[in-house]
Amino acid sequence: MANNIEEIEKLLKEGKKDEAKKLITDLVSQDMSDKERGSVYTDLALAYMEISNEINRKYLEELREISAGLKEIDQIDTANNSEFEKAQARKNILDS
Repeated sequence: MANNIEEIEKLLKEGKKDEAKKLITDLVSQDMSDKERGSVYTDLALAYMEISNEINRKYLEELREISAGLKEIDQIDTANNSEFEKAQARKNILDS
């Protein structure tokens, strides 16, 4: 059964949801004791959490990169606005 859980994880990581769903359905439909069934459900929950955490880590990395890029853009914009304001002040002084 451990091999089935590993195969399910692999399929989900590859984006093969329908194949993983079929394997899960086949796995939980098997005749087994309550202890075995509990173990299967625990292993499935663990696999789900591991995959979810991996996805969330990737999202978090992407968001951090985006945030850093936005901060850099903001700094450039602030610097450009400051230069523009200086140029306007110079122009106003020269026009006076």
